[in-house]
Amino acid sequence: MNELGPRRLLVLGGTGFLGARVVSAAAELQHEVLVASRGLNERGAPPPGRAQAVVLDLSEAGTCEDLIIEFRPHSIINCAALARPDLCESSPELAQTVNAGLPDRLARLAFSEGIRLVHVSTDLVFDGEPPRPSGYRESDPASPVSTYGLSKLEGDRRILEGCPSALVVRLPLLYGGTSGEADGASGSIAAALKRGKSLSLFTDEYRTPLDVSEAARAMLELDAGEARGLLHVGGPRSISRFDLGLLVLRNLGIESDESSGLLHGVTRQELDLKPQRPRDVSLDSRLARDQVSFRLSTPEDRLLAPGFNK
Repeated sequence: MNELGPRRLLVLGGTGFLGARVVSAAAELQHEVLVASRGLNERGAPPPGRAQAVVLDLSEAGTCEDLIIEFRPHSIINCAALARPDLCESSPELAQTVNAGLPDRLARLAFSEGIRLVHVSTDLVFDGEPPRPSGYRESDPASPVSTYGLSKLEGDRRILEGCPSALVVRLPLLYGGTSGEADGASGSIAAALKRGKSLSLFTDEYRTPLDVSEAARAMLELDAGEARGLLHVGGPRSISRFDLGLLVLRNLGIESDESSGLLHGVTRQELDLKPQRPRDVSLDSRLARDQVSFRLSTPEDRLLAPGFNK
């Protein structure tokens, strides 16, 4: 990994679950950060110091291009996406515009202007069949089963065709603390449980979850390095949604033998969801482990650590 001094970063989608952490971590490193998002909220307000923010509809052609030319960033980190699968299914044109069209525009401009481009993608570009014992590698063929996955895969392709020096980082399910906002895998589970709502979580859907703060740190280290092409950055352990839920319960001080009324295990077939969800999109992240300076944590490492609640 290259060690670079303070840089000028443009973070698109910088008020989202991941983007806000990228912005905060970049500001701590004394980078000059410009946040572009369709809206600002309390979590997404830029931290004091070297960060500023603009409200921008990133789906509109020409808007981010003008901003990039004016700001002249050293790097663009694109966390913007239409990430809700249900919304992608009901609005496929919008999914294509945000998840594929925006990356296409960014790639062409980054290439012509010589700007470093790091783009966030997803493990849901894979279909999970058959499951890979060690997880999906970067060289494995992608075959999405949802509109979200299809649009993100098209975005990956357009990024790498338009800007061959760019880096596409495929991330897994992200989790964070268990208080505050109800975002991310652990936060949404905790919020529901605190409202007294029982949850049904899949026992047969596996991913390699990663703490969102570690994902943000990895993104910044990779931006400062020379990696290009595709890179998988997932946690070191494959785990089901149900087992992740049990860890959240333990984080909240509820032991598993007390959880029968709060958490229920179900299979994907039982709920007959449309579109179908992949069975196992665990990522093989051995290449990424050589690119970052720290060990990526398991959900047990983070959720059961004393004081973990950020």
